[in-house]
Amino acid sequence: MVTAGAASALTLGTAACLTGMDRDKVHRLPDTTGMKNEVIIQKLHRYGYDHAVRNCGIRYVEVETLEETERAIGPRTAMMHFFNTNEPMGKVKLPEFAALGKKHGVAVLNDIAADVPPLSNFSRSIQLGCDLVTVSEGRVCAVRRVRAAVWQGGPD
Repeated sequence: MVTAGAASALTLGTAACLTGMDRDKVHRLPDTTGMKNEVIIQKLHRYGYDHAVRNCGIRYVEVETLEETERAIGPRTAMMHFFNTNEPMGKVKLPEFAALGKKHGVAVLNDIAADVPPLSNFSRSIQLGCDLVTVSEGRVCAVRRVRAAVWQGGPD
């Protein structure tokens, strides 16, 4: 899906995880009464764009370890949110985080907007089992323009 940017992709992806195909739930957001509305995130993965997820009416459940992450998954869990840039700081790495989501049938969103280029971060996220991956189009286009300039022998 193409969105207006990575922040809107965070919002729309979260909304989809909360509502599925239920049009009544879609129209009720950000009122999540009676819906799964918890999003699991590592404490060290909180960042300036998590408001784009919160504006859907979710409640973040902060975790630090793999064991805490698995215990936090429950009947109200709608999504698991990973911030790729902070992977080195968190105790739970992306392969483990994504595997837990798959094990419990919970969608995993990985925000890689700050980590492209290289585009291999996108394919890595998909290969590891992330259900949603946000990429900043502006950064991808900038890379394409630079590559085109190099290919053509430099900027005009």
